[in-house]
Amino acid sequence: MRTVATAVKGTPRPGGRPKGFVPCRRMVNPGWECYSSPIQRVDPTPMNRRRWFDPCLRVLAAACAAASMAGALPGCAHFLPDATLRAEGSRGGPSKGWLAHGVRLPERGQGYTVLRTEPEGGQHWATERLVAMVRRVAGGLPRPAGEMPLVVGDMSGRGGGQIPRHQSHRCGRDVDLLFFTRDATTGASVLTPGFVRYDRNGASVAWPTPLRFDVERNWDLVERLVRDEPAGIVRIFIAAWIERLLLEYARAHDRAPWVVERAESLMVQPGDSLVHDDHLHVRVACTPGERARGCLDGGPLWPWLQKDWEKGDSAPASDDEVLAALEDLPPGVLNGPPLPPPEDDPAPEPAVLADASPVDEALPGLCALPEGPAPATWRAAWPGVGSPPAAWDDIRGVCWR
Repeated sequence: MRTVATAVKGTPRPGGRPKGFVPCRRMVNPGWECYSSPIQRVDPTPMNRRRWFDPCLRVLAAACAAASMAGALPGCAHFLPDATLRAEGSRGGPSKGWLAHGVRLPERGQGYTVLRTEPEGGQHWATERLVAMVRRVAGGLPRPAGEMPLVVGDMSGRGGGQIPRHQSHRCGRDVDLLFFTRDATTGASVLTPGFVRYDRNGASVAWPTPLRFDVERNWDLVERLVRDEPAGIVRIFIAAWIERLLLEYARAHDRAPWVVERAESLMVQPGDSLVHDDHLHVRVACTPGERARGCLDGGPLWPWLQKDWEKGDSAPASDDEVLAALEDLPPGVLNGPPLPPPEDDPAPEPAVLADASPVDEALPGLCALPEGPAPATWRAAWPGVGSPPAAWDDIRGVCWR
């Protein structure tokens, strides 16, 4: 451990200087003090904290103020992690997040137009995936002659963060889509003039010109959103009575049951903001890569969500493709090392039968004699090999072996 002799606490310094703490010539670390003995850790005092913390605050505040006045990004969102990294995408949650390298939606495109241009205060930055979803859905909607395009409201600011008129819309995964509307008198399609509220019968509320909720085209919009799986929609915020109008229309016109069921799951009336009776608020999920960088979905991960937006090497979907991709396992992986191949056993030698002796040939005849024959009888039956047994019991022992 290093010793510092340039500062003393409670002991006289060389040269007879008075007792007392003398600051070090060089601060080793904030919260550390120097003594003539080895450096010791002490609790940082408020004065010590202010030595290094206050200048940092002043620098950060000045940088944020300069960026805000320059109009580069709202607030200090671009100082947050990943905001200046190359990887684009959403960070944080819808109400406490930011956007890294967002993509701007053009003010006009096939099947859509924006409600406010950027000079008028419109916010049209989002993730590339959300911008692509808006363009796909708007371009794929049926649009007979005389029908007006979809009107797109706010998305997010260029770098994310808080924007006017919204509590969420901070991380590039939210978009407002205004309802299709018709003139209540003529029935003609009308370009949605703004956030028009509708009652439970589909009539406009407190609007100078009476308008009607176009339930057919608005259901087509919801159905296109539901069928757009690459977007990964987790929520469609909408008023409960508007949702009822749409679902009743879909069931009455025999729309695909799975689409109706999924739309009913996605549509919900928010409980922490306005009821959304004047527009659709669509929110998409985080991709796996965004989630790994701190993105928060802000909605449920439905079972049908496509989880591999950024995984080009994902596993095959069918069993046949999985089996075809599998490699043969090396020997011994499952049941230990393989056994050596069996050696060829030599063929067994055939048994050699000894020639039968005269006694073996005579045994059937001897054993067939009645019990207890006269010695002359069984001796006469004995073959001429060696001496015959001395008693009949010896013959019986041979027969019963």
